[in-house]
Amino acid sequence: MDELDPGLAVFQNLAVAVNRLSRSSRQTSDSSSSRAKVREPDTFDGTDPKKLRTFLVQCELCFQDRAKAFRLDRAKVTFAQSYLKGMTLEWFEPDLLNSGDPADRPRWMESWVHFVAELQSTFGPHDPIADAEHQLEHLRMKDAHRVTWYIVDFNRLASQVQDYGDGALRHLFYSGLPDRLKDEIARVGKPLTLHGLRALCQEIDVPRPPPSPPTPEATHPTPVRRNPRPETPPALPTLLARQRRPATSPLPVPDRT
Repeated sequence: MDELDPGLAVFQNLAVAVNRLSRSSRQTSDSSSSRAKVREPDTFDGTDPKKLRTFLVQCELCFQDRAKAFRLDRAKVTFAQSYLKGMTLEWFEPDLLNSGDPADRPRWMESWVHFVAELQSTFGPHDPIADAEHQLEHLRMKDAHRVTWYIVDFNRLASQVQDYGDGALRHLFYSGLPDRLKDEIARVGKPLTLHGLRALCQEIDVPRPPPSPPTPEATHPTPVRRNPRPETPPALPTLLARQRRPATSPLPVPDRT
C-alpha cells in the first residue's frame, strides 16, 4: 500500500477517533429503536476547502452509526458521492458514467481511503497541516466571547497539527487569551498542563447573572425638602397696641396762680 501523505493521515486519525467514540456509545443491537439518529451530512460543493473536513467527519459518523450497512468501502464511497454537488460531483462524473472495463476503473471507486485522498488533493486545503498551524498560532479569543468557543476552535486546530507537545500547545492556548483572563490566571497561578489551563479558564469565565432592575426609589428618588425660611417673630403686643393707638392732644398744664 502506498504511503499516505500527511494531509490524508490527519483524516485517517480523525476517522479512528470517531470510531472509538462510536464504539463507546453504541448499543449492543444496531437495530435498537432507542439509539439516537445521526444527522445526514451536509452537501459539499468544493467552493470552500475548509468545509471538506466537516463533510468527512459527518460521513464517518454515519458509517459508525450503521456499521453493517457500510462494511464495504464501495458503499461508503457511493454514500459520500450522493452528497456531492457542483464541481465536486462533476469531477467524478466521467468515471462514474464510464461503462468500460471494470479493471480500468480508478482505485477511489473501490477504496474509501483513496476516495478521501482524491477529495483532499483536488478540493481540500493545499497543505492542511501548515494551514492548521498558521491558524493555531494566530488564534485569538475576543474579549466579549465565551472561553468555550475559543476552546472548541483551539481543539479543532490542535487535532490537525503534528509534533506539538503539551507545553507548546499550552503556550499557544495562553497566548490567545484576552487580558481579562490572563490577569485572573496571574492572580491564582498558571497551571502546568494544557488540560489544567483549559479547566481553569472555564472556571474563571463563568456566565454572570444580569444586573437587577433598578428599584422605584432609585428610578424616582424622593425630593429633598429644604428647611423653610424662618418667619419674622411676631411684634410685642404692647408695641402693636401703641402703633394702633390714635394720636391725642397733649394734656393741659394746670394753672397754679
